[in-house]
Amino acid sequence: MNIQEIVDIITYAEKEYAVDEWKIDGISLWPFIRLENYYVLSLLSLNGTAVLESKSSGYFKQILKSKVDHVKAKVQDSMNNSTVKKADVLLISDGMSYTKLNDTWYQKFCDPISDQLNQGKITNLRFDLGHNFIIPRYSPSKFIQSSVDNAIIKSKFMKPKFNDENWGDYESFLTDEKIKNNFAVILDKNQIRNKIGKIKSLIKYYSKIIEKTQAKICYIGCYYGDHQLAFVLACRLLGVATVDVQHGVQGDFHLAYGNWLKVPQQGFDSLPDYFAVWSENEKTAIEKWNTTISKHKVIVTGNQFSEIWKMNNNKMVLSYDEKVRKLAKLASKPLVLLTLSPHTDKETDLIYDVVKQTENEYNWLIRLHPSQMVHQEKIIQRIKDKKISKFDLIQSSSLPLYAILRNVDIHITVQSTCVIEATTFGIPSIITTDYGKNLYLSDVKAGFGFHCESTEEIKTKLNQLSTSKLNPAKDSETEKIDIVEFTKSILAIN
Repeated sequence: MNIQEIVDIITYAEKEYAVDEWKIDGISLWPFIRLENYYVLSLLSLNGTAVLESKSSGYFKQILKSKVDHVKAKVQDSMNNSTVKKADVLLISDGMSYTKLNDTWYQKFCDPISDQLNQGKITNLRFDLGHNFIIPRYSPSKFIQSSVDNAIIKSKFMKPKFNDENWGDYESFLTDEKIKNNFAVILDKNQIRNKIGKIKSLIKYYSKIIEKTQAKICYIGCYYGDHQLAFVLACRLLGVATVDVQHGVQGDFHLAYGNWLKVPQQGFDSLPDYFAVWSENEKTAIEKWNTTISKHKVIVTGNQFSEIWKMNNNKMVLSYDEKVRKLAKLASKPLVLLTLSPHTDKETDLIYDVVKQTENEYNWLIRLHPSQMVHQEKIIQRIKDKKISKFDLIQSSSLPLYAILRNVDIHITVQSTCVIEATTFGIPSIITTDYGKNLYLSDVKAGFGFHCESTEEIKTKLNQLSTSKLNPAKDSETEKIDIVEFTKSILAIN
């Protein structure tokens, strides 16, 4: 199933069934069903496998280990431990989108907003999700994953009780042959009840900490995981405005953002009130479906962090330029950045073949996805097993992405969001899968993305791109919203 077929089957369900009416105790079911299937189908489309949350003892071992790691991180980085206290604004991080700045870990999507809010004298508090406790932190935060795990475990041992269930035509949906043959995750009513039982347990926990803060607005980095959806639900119940902060590719083919065909006029309760996006491209995709809906509005704020790295007179930026240049052992060789993505080992082997064949022609920098950092040694060994010896991965994965993009000549990937970010720096990207090409069609059409599916195609394109330099993509002419002023406007309303 390719990416267009994924869109087609999801939108088929929305056209044929009253998905907006399926509810348990007022919680709309469709966003959970849609987003889980989009995620799993995307992985299956890309590499034929999908990694789902484990129900085995291995899952509980991970939780137990993270509780120990949590305690260690709190002790070792005690000066950056926040407590739940009154704050105007909450920031929810995904727990992995960090880059190292001057020996501290900077949250790429929350910290730029926090810094601006601090300058505007708006109090804010960050909560970090995720089982990897990355320290030392650039700014204070509160680790909440252990408490979230406790809420989930509690829900597993309690039979959920509900006051009101509205299934509408869900039974017909379950028996639809087209759905059964194409959806990756089809949950019966009891499985749905268990999922909503977990969500309600999370809502109860989140509501308690939100009430303590008395916050009026919450910025969320990536809203569409179950944990984040539950947070949005808790905010909606308490009258707290929610804003999803763009963290990667969006557009028509990303079904957390594009092609919502059947949304209630008052919006889905688990979708954010606002989408803060990088450019007109993402705004256009969302406005294809949200214009008649009272919620889920879109604001263009730009990529807050990347703008810093376009300043040629910034001392920090210039210091990192020097660090990247040290990775290029021979200045005469073009510098190529390979960005990895999780669950794409098979697809990446094609690129590794090219690296092996061209390691004397190019300086290869290989960058891990944040979720792969815990597997760094294993991935390095995999590369060495391919008989590749001339590459850098450790520094290339720890230096800020934009510091690297400022200095490389070519970017290559299976499907990484770095295609978009490379484009803004005028760096061409080679995309090696049809899935990736469809995700970044606007970059391809703009002449910054090049689809190659064989070693010879990639080598030819590398040679062509290494001898020419593209001009940076023009910045969107759409007027960008100031985060501080936008926040103040929401605080005034609430």
